[in-house]
This record gives sequence, structure tokens and C-alpha cells, in this order.
Amino acid sequence: MSEILTDYSPAALAHASTANHWQFYNLYARQPEVKAHEHGGMAWIASQLPVTYLNQVMITNMSDDEAEAQIATMIDYYRVRGVAQFVWRAWPSVQPVDLGERLLAHGFTTRPPAPSMGADLHQLPPSWPTTTGVSIARVKDSASLTSWAGVVRGVYDTSEAFADFLIRAFSGEVGNPNAAVRHYVAWVEGQAVACATLFLGAGVAGIYRVATLTQWRGRGIGGAVVLAALREARDVGYCFAMLRSSEMAHHLYQQLGFRDEFSAASYLSPLLT
Repeated sequence: MSEILTDYSPAALAHASTANHWQFYNLYARQPEVKAHEHGGMAWIASQLPVTYLNQVMITNMSDDEAEAQIATMIDYYRVRGVAQFVWRAWPSVQPVDLGERLLAHGFTTRPPAPSMGADLHQLPPSWPTTTGVSIARVKDSASLTSWAGVVRGVYDTSEAFADFLIRAFSGEVGNPNAAVRHYVAWVEGQAVACATLFLGAGVAGIYRVATLTQWRGRGIGGAVVLAALREARDVGYCFAMLRSSEMAHHLYQQLGFRDEFSAASYLSPLLT
């Protein structure tokens, strides 16, 4: 278990959230289709899979003098690998501070905002209203991991090949009660209808891959599965949780005790192939 974060200043939370994201995405790099790189103040991942979020620059710390050449280098890096588009993320600590303006000048476009939110795990709601017949369980075997991947595929409209990739990427943690990454599935009458993933790293509990099948939304199930993950993080000693929210889920996370901490901009590259 990583050292638990106790400094909740904006700078400390931004640093912990950035590190948690980078560590989480490094889990994908255990598979041959994904490579993770750190060099010269930069950190990025690249994939053979046609999935944009597996092709992204995640950490940028470079001087003004280096910026233009480095941006051009990263564009060429992804282009020669046949990547159609990639994402460049700009956290609050990004250097140079005008990175966004520089990316726009290179043809990047701004992606919809996704605020980074944080929650005190000792202030979670004591209960959560949901539809009857819902049960939530942590993934502990290959069958339930397949069900988790099925929900992700159903919500994000990914391919069967990508669902198989997710199963391979996380199969090593199945059955390990102390794993840093933990998946949860909400079930109704034997059907997997919602899911969430918890990653314990950089001193905080990161929440990822929250998904509810369309026909089951609006019944409190998504909130219930996230709350189950948050409670487990609290029970193993973590104090603070972080996530990036979509506009649709923002109110839900507020009800769970999350609040906006900072905004991390994302930029989508022009078409490269």
C-alpha cells in the first residue's frame, strides 16, 4: 500500500491525482499492445489498439525553449506508429504554462472539460438509495472479470477484441485480496448492469471505468457501485478519493461527497493517418 496522502492542498491533490492516473495507465502496459514511456520530463503511452485514451501524453514538464520541438516530436512519434489521433493532457502543473495555446496552434482541438473531483472517505453517505434486487460484489474470478469487461464494452461501445484486452490486462489481480486495482460489478437477477474500478496508488484512491448499461440508468445503481469501491478504499486505510467526471455524472458524484478540486484540460490531435 502506498503512503497515504494527508496533505489536501490543491498542489498536493493535483500531484497525487496525476501520479495515480499515470500508475493506473501503466497497468495496461503490462500487455504487449501498450507501451509506457518516461523521458525528459515527459510521460506517455502508445498502443496498437484503436483506442484514443491508450494513446496519450499524460505528463509534460519541459522548458519554453524545448516545447515546439517536443510537440513536433510527439506528433511524429504517434504518426509513424499508425495512430490516427492521440490525446495530450494538461494537468495544473504542466510546463510550459501556455502548452494549450501551443497545441491549438498545431491543430489540436480542446476536448470537453472533465473536472477532477475529490472526496473525503470519512464523509461518505451512510446509505444510498437504489432499486431493489441489486447486489454488488468485487471481481474475484475470471467469470466476473469477463462480466465487468462486458459492461465496459456495452457502455463505451468498444470491440470484442478490446474487451478481451481488458480481461488480459487485469487478470493477474483476480483472486488477490490486496491488489492495488480492484473491480466491482452490480448485479440484478444474475445480469451484470454496472461497474467501477478502484486503483490504490500515489496515496489516494482513484476511481475509473464507472459504467451503467443504458437501460439501468437512473436507478441509483451507478452510485451504489462507486460507493462500494469507496468504502473498501476507506476500510483499507485510504483517506481521500479522486476521479475525473463527465458532465453527465457530475451531480451524482457530488451526492457521493465529491467536490471539484481542479480542472485538467485535454487536447485531441489532428488526424495523423
